[in-house]
Amino acid sequence: MTFDVQQTFEVFALTFSVETVRYLIAVGIVLAFIPFILRRGKQRDLHSKPPEPGQIRREFFYSLLTGVVFAANGLYIHFGMEGGWAHVYEETALDDLPYMALTLIGMLVAHDAWFYWTHRALHHRMVFNWAHNTHHKSRQPTAWAAYAFAPPEAFINGCFVPIWVTFVPTNGWVIFLFLAHMILKNVAGHSGIELYPTRLPGNRFFGFITNVFHHDLHHRDISRGNYGLYFTWWDRWMGTEHKDYAELVATQRAAKTETAAAAE
Repeated sequence: MTFDVQQTFEVFALTFSVETVRYLIAVGIVLAFIPFILRRGKQRDLHSKPPEPGQIRREFFYSLLTGVVFAANGLYIHFGMEGGWAHVYEETALDDLPYMALTLIGMLVAHDAWFYWTHRALHHRMVFNWAHNTHHKSRQPTAWAAYAFAPPEAFINGCFVPIWVTFVPTNGWVIFLFLAHMILKNVAGHSGIELYPTRLPGNRFFGFITNVFHHDLHHRDISRGNYGLYFTWWDRWMGTEHKDYAELVATQRAAKTETAAAAE
């Protein structure tokens, strides 16, 4: 495989454009959905004051910068497919659907673990100021903060998919669905508006899914846990779940128990 400067630039520009459009679409969807959610009660607004002057501009700038870093990471996949070390395939057959579903679930579970441990490491005092502090400048983040990372953090976050496809053959549509879910979850989690059912934390079947409040607490109290992205598993296993979130779960479970007892 020979190095082609023009091809490299074209792939980089295309990847950056896709990342930027994906980010803008996700932000647009969440912002359009928020007015309908607020009709269900002002208590869903988790923030007590509007964004600080210049906050959204900063969040947007660093999110675009993250797109540049992600595009650079994307070059690995492109040339890896040509070189045979990145295992992304495009052919889709009916009998491949179970494997595709399995790899999508696997990506979500593995990425949640990757995010938890790298995110927790980024909070270490030796790296926080130069790698993660940029993201936490938004104590009350907006949807625009989804990718507002310093370049080192953006690089770490962007490494997951290249590493995954190095070891696991993955259909291109699975990657597309994974990335679509990831950006929507990220944008929603920074929106400051509780978009999920308010009884989700204490739900018997879906309480393991993180809601907006889960990550919003992390931004409010930087050193008090809630490092997970999609699920609450790692925070609970490692004892890093924020006290206020744990109390909310306990309260909602107690209310559900009382309701069930009263119905008997």
